[in-house]
Amino acid sequence: MYPNLPYTASILYFTHVPSSPSSCVPRLGPRPSPATLPGESPYKWKSFMQDDFKPIEYSLKWDTGKVLSNGNISKPDLSMVIEAIGPLTGTAQDPLNQVGTEELLRELDAVNPKVDLTWFHQVSRAIFRQVDATEARDHIQAADLADVGCSSIFLAFQFLKGDPKSGSPIKAYFMLPGRENSQETDNRAHEKTIAAIQSLGQKDKYDWTILDQLLSFFSDS
Repeated sequence: MYPNLPYTASILYFTHVPSSPSSCVPRLGPRPSPATLPGESPYKWKSFMQDDFKPIEYSLKWDTGKVLSNGNISKPDLSMVIEAIGPLTGTAQDPLNQVGTEELLRELDAVNPKVDLTWFHQVSRAIFRQVDATEARDHIQAADLADVGCSSIFLAFQFLKGDPKSGSPIKAYFMLPGRENSQETDNRAHEKTIAAIQSLGQKDKYDWTILDQLLSFFSDS
């Protein structure tokens, strides 16, 4: 089994929308508090985003020298990846921290007609609807023992201002519970990931050649 598949369960482009940092900042969680014990995290929620559990990360894609639709030459693209954190994060009502992301997407959907969350909701349901309280608890305990975050959804906002036709894509990253556990759990995560991707359309309506090649690569690795 290819080991990284459960971590990158699904990377899904679902909308093009002018992104506003003012919508994201209030959902980065409370101010970090001073640690009272050696090695204690100052963050309320340990995000899988970074090794020190910060819920935000920036990256640059150095795709330079490409001619854009307006005739200009492309420059590096900036991405901002966040894990939304809200008052229910880590509680029984939101053990895997998904409510904050859903609220942020609803806000974007309400203010911009270009937002289409159909695929996001479809993949999210396919991956998480069968996760019960016991599985969520076991996942959180395993993550704590491994001293890693137990995140399940990230959002990446891309700022592509150089090309007037590019818009500002948003990506959703889904990570399945149980990725720290046994091979049996890993196999279930693999199967659930593939089922989620295929739920986006009937096989006779879509060309699944690339997916088939990817699965062949995983099985040989």
